[in-house]
Amino acid sequence: MTTVLEGLGLRRVFTGGDGKPIVVLDGADLSVSGGEFVAVVGASGCGKSTLLHLLGGLDRPDAGTVRLEGVVLGSLSSDALADVRNRRVGFVFQFHHLLRDFTALENVMMPLLVGGTAPATASHRANEVLEEVGLAARATSRVTVLSGGEQQRVALARAIVTDPAILLADEPTGNLDPSTGARVHELLAGLARRRGTAVIAVTHNPVLAGQADRVLALEAGHLREAVPGEQMS
Repeated sequence: MTTVLEGLGLRRVFTGGDGKPIVVLDGADLSVSGGEFVAVVGASGCGKSTLLHLLGGLDRPDAGTVRLEGVVLGSLSSDALADVRNRRVGFVFQFHHLLRDFTALENVMMPLLVGGTAPATASHRANEVLEEVGLAARATSRVTVLSGGEQQRVALARAIVTDPAILLADEPTGNLDPSTGARVHELLAGLARRRGTAVIAVTHNPVLAGQADRVLALEAGHLREAVPGEQMS
């Protein structure tokens, strides 16, 4: 399979309240191929979200390189990086960040409209993706009347409507009950199989991690292969 995303020697250091450096990532390496589902586990506060932010171009590493489809993200201007994020990277977070005054359909259309797609084309494509996540009947509903699970599926539809090369999910079921979360788990795992999308999910959920092709543990700033049943909290 073709490598879609790779991070090489990623280092990220923040400054603590006392002015001292806090090393969050210290030479982390990761490579993901098209159609591969990778779960990242580790203790709370170990840097999993920071890792996703670097891989998705939301933040820049202090050292190391992120390549998406062969393009070094650090070499791009701010405008070019924003364009790559909109077209080639899908994000799903624990908190869905939907536009509350808009319908499910309008939320899903937004990345396409931002990218210059004609409204009619964007609407057609957004309806297709809402059907894929089982929400075709809720397309014209405002997101405020949707359940938590439905809102997260809208967020997932929004993340994949541009057919991104990579989907990055940060605790995507952290606020959902087990049965609702299981539906989102199935959709995430199915993305890689059906679409050939590369998926990286940060999670504390052993069920979601168990559906991944590989499970990596982030520890002391480095990534390594996780052992079965490894602590995920």
